[in-house]
Amino acid sequence: MPAVDAIELGLWNGEDAGERHLLRADGTVDVPAWRYAMVNYPHPLLQAGLTILDTPGLNALGAEPELTLSVIPNAHAVMYLLATDTGVTRSDLEIWQKHVHRHSNYHVAILNKIDMLWDELKSDAEVQATIERQAEETARVLKLPLSRVFAVSAQKALAATIRGDAALRVRSGIEALEYLLAHQVIPARRDMLYHAVSREVTALLDESRVDLAARLKRNSDELIQLTQLSGKNRDLIEQTRASLQLEKDSYDATASQFRTTRKMVQEQGEHLLSNLSADTLDAILQSGRAAMEISWTTRGLTGGIRHLSEEMGKRFQQATRLADSMLDALEQAYMRSHHTHKLPKMQVPRLDLGVYRNRLDTLMRETEAFCKDPANLMLEKRFMIRRFYAGLAEEARKAFKLARLEAERWLRIALDPIMTRIREHKQYLDTRLASLQRILENMGTLHGRIVQIKQEINTLRHDKVELGRMAGQLAA
Repeated sequence: MPAVDAIELGLWNGEDAGERHLLRADGTVDVPAWRYAMVNYPHPLLQAGLTILDTPGLNALGAEPELTLSVIPNAHAVMYLLATDTGVTRSDLEIWQKHVHRHSNYHVAILNKIDMLWDELKSDAEVQATIERQAEETARVLKLPLSRVFAVSAQKALAATIRGDAALRVRSGIEALEYLLAHQVIPARRDMLYHAVSREVTALLDESRVDLAARLKRNSDELIQLTQLSGKNRDLIEQTRASLQLEKDSYDATASQFRTTRKMVQEQGEHLLSNLSADTLDAILQSGRAAMEISWTTRGLTGGIRHLSEEMGKRFQQATRLADSMLDALEQAYMRSHHTHKLPKMQVPRLDLGVYRNRLDTLMRETEAFCKDPANLMLEKRFMIRRFYAGLAEEARKAFKLARLEAERWLRIALDPIMTRIREHKQYLDTRLASLQRILENMGTLHGRIVQIKQEINTLRHDKVELGRMAGQLAA
């Protein structure tokens, strides 16, 4: 394509000495037809869950918003491919500092083509010393531990694999890199998924164990009471039933009060979710887009991008404040239920949108870096800036969607368990009252109820052991 078009699209930089030689006499340059590729072919590492994204060159990172805003920040590991003979060039370092190193990913630098340093006039020790010096310099410039710098010859590794030459394969250095992928990158991804699932399952197990403990205590208390009533006269049983009726009336009043609190919290929850809704984000995006449409300067365009980031951050702050207010009201209601009716204490965790706010903060930092970059303040970068805005909007949609799902999950955790407890305790009191009424009507049913409660206690104890076993397996 014409060099002028390539510059406008951000696909070629004529000021970069490393790219200047690509300019032809007719004023055209070659640019990659694709921006990045997802590698997929039969291989044990890929089957184990490794996903490889390959970019056609370092210049793609600065020119492609999707790579800058999404692919690199979400990657578990970034492998920065360099040439051993040149080491870290100025353009290499610029891309590293702008787009790679500030992300908290697992960074690895790979010095390729070490076979270019193999010299028959030098001993193996001298060649190895040269390679090690280059690796040390790379680690120093990129501020990486030396253990994160690998020197390899991909071409010799491929040739050794095809020929079955074990010695050449070892010399190529590829085995150390493969070991890193198989024993560090893949397990790190698996561990991350395991911890995410484990956290969810552990919360469910803890809730179930608390519920079982409460049911065991209620059944044990009823068993003790009925055992004490065995052989007693009808008047004493009637007194017990009347006392239980008073307890139920008091509990119904507390439950009614909590339903009022729950309604208020639900209304606040709807307001909370509205801050994270697609409609809210669409309104912010439309406002930002309108500001960009009437702007004819790059500074105005970048200002629209900043406005978008700021408005998104405000919505997350409002959602967090609402969640904290709701939690304070719920905790007061929980404590009243605990002190008045001895319901188990409940501790609902605070809504944590930190990971999504951090993602937005990262996007804002990327935006600031993009806006302050002198290369992006040129008028011909308007097309690139619009593409950056579109990429930023897409990443914002992802963050908002995930944050809303997390908020919905938190609302269920905050409201559903206590409502379940309230219903169960009400059912428990109703069952006890009905049981005492039947005993009053027929004293012979007392023994049968005692037997029934003992069976329920045995079942609950079995379930408790089973939950403990599941928790043990999860922790193993």
